[in-house]
Amino acid sequence: GMATVQPSSRIAMRAYACIAGIGFSSPLTLMSVCAQLAAPPELLALASVNLLVSRALGGVVAVAVYNAVGKTRTAALVGPRLAAAVAPFGFPEARLPALVAAAQVAGGAALKKLPGMTPEIMEAIEMAMRHVYADSCTSFLCLAVSSSGTPELTIPFLQTAGSGPSPPPSPSLPSQASSVSSPSHQ
Repeated sequence: GMATVQPSSRIAMRAYACIAGIGFSSPLTLMSVCAQLAAPPELLALASVNLLVSRALGGVVAVAVYNAVGKTRTAALVGPRLAAAVAPFGFPEARLPALVAAAQVAGGAALKKLPGMTPEIMEAIEMAMRHVYADSCTSFLCLAVSSSGTPELTIPFLQTAGSGPSPPPSPSLPSQASSVSSPSHQ
């Protein structure tokens, strides 16, 4: 899937994003309906709010975790990959820290300001940065797959409504028919 897309395959990345969008958004309506149908009428609003809050909280946590993983992975990869990309062109190692900082600025304007920059070196840097970002995305997509599998593993351990121990019987109430006296008995 998306974790196997190469930087040169832009169409495949867009196609996977469309498929993922359909796949992620379709169950949202079904989840809302299932939560509302599973709740008793007096708890319908609470079930709906609980679903929405848990989705929002999960999204906030996921974005924070994915951002941390992506930035950490990018920081670990960018230096060595750029050094390997510019080494065949004789780029001096002393300028690598400036190159790493300039390569992460969008648009390439910062790269053009570095001394000794040629179109060939800039093309090599652009391809190396695409690979760095693709590998960073791969790491958090793998994290997403592994963390989304956790709820599926817990499903067999959930109790369904009919499988648990039955509640104790409630005391029987006298029927209304016997408690209402008819006018003929008065």
